[in-house]
Amino acid sequence: MFLAILPTARLARRLGYVGAALMLALVFASSAQATTKANKAHESGCKSNCRGPRGPKGPMGSKGVTGATGPTGPTGPTGPEGKEGKAGSGGLGGGPTGPTGATGATGPTSTEEGPTGATGAQGATGPAGVTGATGPAGATGPTGAKGEKGEPGPTGPSGGPIGPTGPTGPTGSGSGPGPGATGPTGATGATGPTGVGITGPTGPAGGGTGAGGPATEIGTLASGASETGGWSTSIYVSAGGPQAQADAAISFPIPLKSVPTREYLDEEKVAQSGLRPNCPGTGLAPKAHAGYLCVFQSAIAIDGSLESEWENAKFNSIQNLNGEEEGGTEGQLVVFRTTEYAEGVKGSTIAKEASLNAAGSWVVTEK
Repeated sequence: MFLAILPTARLARRLGYVGAALMLALVFASSAQATTKANKAHESGCKSNCRGPRGPKGPMGSKGVTGATGPTGPTGPTGPEGKEGKAGSGGLGGGPTGPTGATGATGPTSTEEGPTGATGAQGATGPAGVTGATGPAGATGPTGAKGEKGEPGPTGPSGGPIGPTGPTGPTGSGSGPGPGATGPTGATGATGPTGVGITGPTGPAGGGTGAGGPATEIGTLASGASETGGWSTSIYVSAGGPQAQADAAISFPIPLKSVPTREYLDEEKVAQSGLRPNCPGTGLAPKAHAGYLCVFQSAIAIDGSLESEWENAKFNSIQNLNGEEEGGTEGQLVVFRTTEYAEGVKGSTIAKEASLNAAGSWVVTEK
């Protein structure tokens, strides 16, 4: 064929090396196919027209041009992880810690005194102590001895002389029997000047109890008469302090003949007169029916004076001056206590702070 006799260099220049290689491959394939067909034809017809023996094999032709590199195949799966190698010798770790060095000698002690620190701030003032309870009124002393009756002072001189009698009126001129008509009374003479007498010295005071006036009956309050006054007390105990009782003393200026019925009127009753039929009036002008003592609770102008402002403290009772529940005729005690109060238990303390300021008026009317 024509292509078989073309030099390889010319094919390479015309078709490029890759094209020339492909062309040569096709030529060799076609030549081999023709040779095979010829051999088969010879074998099949060698009986009538056989050729001579095949000649010796010719020399090997030159190596053909290397074909183009094919595309890279897909990456194969990752192989199993190899075993860990042995640890190397001669690492870089630190050596063992050396022994602790000896303690150095103590330095000399300074003889100079350091500067005095600043004075601390003054602490807060502690709470005021609890006001002690008012002691009971002392008993009435004995009546003093009756003094001697004083000598009466001398009588002062009489007043001035009596004025002269007026002249007699003229006699009537009647002519009938009997005397004539009486003439008119003459004018009264002028009053003489009043004499000035010297007052004698005052005699010594007499002893004993005099007769009762309009408000008393032999030293006691008269029936239907009233006497009034004011009262006040306070409580302050800090948490953990002792329980407390505060007494507001009421002393009757004039003792009573009989023990009155006692009523304490809190702020609600003071504000509503219908709740206190036996105690009319107000906190500023209290009144009581006969046989009643009325104690009015009213606010005063300091913190904690209203009942709503009291803390852990309250009204307890009205007692006589000896601290007994029975009433008295010489006075009473208005008693307030901490809410936490154990009767008869000494040293009992309270858990919460207690504070109270209470005040008001009172009135008593004898039966």
